[in-house]
Amino acid sequence: TTRGPAMPINPHHKAIFVHNPKNGGSTVTKMIKRRRMFDIKPAPEDPRGQGCETILQYMAAIGDDTGDYFKFSFVRNPWDRLVSAYHYIKQRRPELDRVNRHADFRAFVADLSKEPEPYLNVRYLRPQWTYVCDAKGSVPLDFVGHFERFDGDMRHVFKALGLARTWIRHRKRSSRGDYREYYDEWSRDAVREVYIRDVEAWGYRFDPSS
Repeated sequence: TTRGPAMPINPHHKAIFVHNPKNGGSTVTKMIKRRRMFDIKPAPEDPRGQGCETILQYMAAIGDDTGDYFKFSFVRNPWDRLVSAYHYIKQRRPELDRVNRHADFRAFVADLSKEPEPYLNVRYLRPQWTYVCDAKGSVPLDFVGHFERFDGDMRHVFKALGLARTWIRHRKRSSRGDYREYYDEWSRDAVREVYIRDVEAWGYRFDPSS
């Protein structure tokens, strides 16, 4: 299992961002931390957020104060997210041999489909619902944005936090092309089966234009 750095709890604006990997989280985190967003000097991050990745972990760490925070996250089309995660690991995470040993995306999907569990322990490949759902399967967040409408949904977050900001620079944009080009009918259905809970929870389709 790989873990990433804990996302900050902002103590002044009472915000908790649950970073669902490969959904624009680096951009969100950079904007939250950026000093010029705030009219006050940046405070130290709330230490209770250390080691937290999921909303369940944040809620356990913060306890009764959780209701005082604006809790938000982002989700993404699972087929698109998987292509992004695959290329990120190939380019940036050479130690993740389980992914890197495959010659191409289709071979990776074939092995993922055959034996999902070891892959789903990798944070970039972990199903999105595991980050944002509680033990009952509910989503105890105030807002779940969509990667596909990132700019507009981030403006909603800014408004909820009382931040006057309208310009958004989305970091790490890729030039690799349309995710649909990486799939054939078999791999499309295989990924749907592995990530069916994400697909159904947020109503995603492989091709939203069809």
